[in-house]
Amino acid sequence: RLPDEPAIFELKIPLEQAAYERYLVTVKTIEERSVSGPHEVKARGRVLTLRLASTRFTPDDYIVTVSGVNSAGKAEEIEDYTLRIIRSGR
Repeated sequence: RLPDEPAIFELKIPLEQAAYERYLVTVKTIEERSVSGPHEVKARGRVLTLRLASTRFTPDDYIVTVSGVNSAGKAEEIEDYTLRIIRSGR
């Protein structure tokens, strides 16, 4: 939910397995416009946690792309997730 006041929220992304030392996470609109990232993130267990500013978002649907960075430093796309941002109810 999108708060009325600017805030930081945490996006937690579960991984089937933590197979990479580093990950890149990018958030785009459905129309493929970049909103945030790519952010370099390390897994904690099998979860990636990304802190995002609410001011970058409007109520809409977004695509979150997760890529693993291999030992050669090349990003390998793992998965796309959908994220729906809605306005907070009062």
